[in-house]
Amino acid sequence: RIVSPLTRRAGAAYSPLERMGWGMLLTTASFASAGAVQLWIEACQYPDPATGEPGGEQRADYPSILWQLPQYALITAGEIMLSITGLEFAYTQAPLSMKSLIMAFWQLTVAAGNLIVVIVASTSLLIPSSEFFLFAALMLTAFFVHTFIASRYKYRKESAAEADAHAKAVAAHTSKQRAPNAADVQVP
Repeated sequence: RIVSPLTRRAGAAYSPLERMGWGMLLTTASFASAGAVQLWIEACQYPDPATGEPGGEQRADYPSILWQLPQYALITAGEIMLSITGLEFAYTQAPLSMKSLIMAFWQLTVAAGNLIVVIVASTSLLIPSSEFFLFAALMLTAFFVHTFIASRYKYRKESAAEADAHAKAVAAHTSKQRAPNAADVQVP
C-alpha cells in the first residue's frame, strides 16, 4: 500500500520479478546493517575476564536499541516486495492444474531458508555479526541467481478457458464453504 503506489507515482512500473529482486536487495541491506550494528555492540563490550571474548560488561558508548529500527523497516519492505509478490507471481504463472503444487514448492523454499538459519544459528562457529553478514551474502547470491533467471523468463498469459475454469473452481469452492442458513435446513 505504500511502496508500490509510490514507485508507480514516480513513473516506475516494476514487473513482479523486478519487485522480487528489489525485495532481495532490501533484505540484503537489512542483514548488512544489522551486522554493522552488531559489530558496534560487540566492540562496546568489555572482554569477559574468564574467556577473553566479548560479552562482559557494557561500555558507556553502547548503541541504543533504536538502531534496530532501520533494519526492521528494511526487512519489512523487503519481505513485502519479495514474499507477497512471489506468491502472487507463482500463483498467476502456474497452470490451473498445478497451482497448489507451485504454492507447496514456494512454502518448501521458505522452509529450506528457515532450515539454513537454524543450522547456522545452532552452530557456534560464527559470532553474531558474522552470521548477519553471512545471511546478507547468501541473500545477495540469491539475488544474482534470481536476476540471471528472471532476465530470461517469458511471462505466461492465462487462456480464456483457464480463466473460466478457475472462476468455476472458485465459485464451486465458495458455495461449498458457505454456512447453511434457515432455508437450507430440512425438518423431518
